[in-house]
Amino acid sequence: MGGNPRRFRGLWRTSGGGCGQEAKEETNLDVKLMRQFHTYSDPKRDSRHHSISTVYIGMGKGKPKAKDDAVEIGVFNEIEPT
Repeated sequence: MGGNPRRFRGLWRTSGGGCGQEAKEETNLDVKLMRQFHTYSDPKRDSRHHSISTVYIGMGKGKPKAKDDAVEIGVFNEIEPT
């Protein structure tokens, strides 16, 4: 799953705990997380405050539709090396 569904995680939740719910709210897809891809934590990447973002790879089922905060949605079938 590519995109930017995100949630500010509260205490006592796992990092992937809200991903499925957030993906459903933003994309209309039921998402099963497959694995953690990478965590971005450089304090200089956001001048407003230090934030940590963790990216997950997952499989989605359903008809994609941009909802809630999403402006548009795309579907990616393969991961190409960079």
